[in-house]
Amino acid sequence: MSKETDEKGVLDALVTKYNLDKSICPNYSEHWKNARLSSDMMFDHDGAFLVKRIANKDFGKSNAELRVWSHEEIKDFYQNFKIGEKYKFGTLIEGNNSSGGLREWYFQGRSTRYISVLEARWDGGYLFTDYSERVDIALKRLEEKASRGIMDAASELKTLIGQRDSLRDEKQLLLDNAELSPQLRKVLESVNITAADLIQDQD
Repeated sequence: MSKETDEKGVLDALVTKYNLDKSICPNYSEHWKNARLSSDMMFDHDGAFLVKRIANKDFGKSNAELRVWSHEEIKDFYQNFKIGEKYKFGTLIEGNNSSGGLREWYFQGRSTRYISVLEARWDGGYLFTDYSERVDIALKRLEEKASRGIMDAASELKTLIGQRDSLRDEKQLLLDNAELSPQLRKVLESVNITAADLIQDQD
C-alpha cells in the first residue's frame, strides 16, 4: 500500500468517524466512490478566478499584479481577508454585490454537484488546501465548538448556583426575621433548593 493510499484511508475514516461534511473530500475519496466529481485542481482554478475578480474590483489590485499571483498568494489573500466568509458564494455568483453575476456565463455547464461542493468549500474557507488540511480545519472547528459548549455549560451552572444561593439566603432571612406560623416554618425548614431544581424549572 502506498503512502498516499494509506493517508487517504486515514482521512476517509476521520470523515466517517466525526461525521464531517464530505464536500471536503477529493474525487479519489471513497466518499465519492459512486459519484463523479472534479479534481481539487478544478476547484482551485475556479476559486482563483473568483478571488482575483474580488481583489481587482473591491481591493484595487491591478490586472498586471494579479496575473503573476502564485497559488500561495491567492491562498493567503483568501484566508487572511476571510473572503469565503465575507463574500458568500451564492450571493457572489448571482450578482448581488460589486463582484458581479457569474452563474449564467462563467459557471454555465458546471454540474449541480460540483457547484454545491464548490460553494461549501468557498464559504467554509476550505479552498486552496489539500485533503489533509481540510480535515484538520474541520476537526479543529469541532474541537472549538465542543470547547464553547463546555464553557457555556460552566457559565450556566455558575449562574444557577448563584440563583440557588440567593434563594437560600432569602429563605434564611424569612426564617430569622419573619413572624411565621409553626406549620409554615416547618415547611420552609424542610425545603432544600438545589441547582438541579432550577434547571427543571427552566424546562
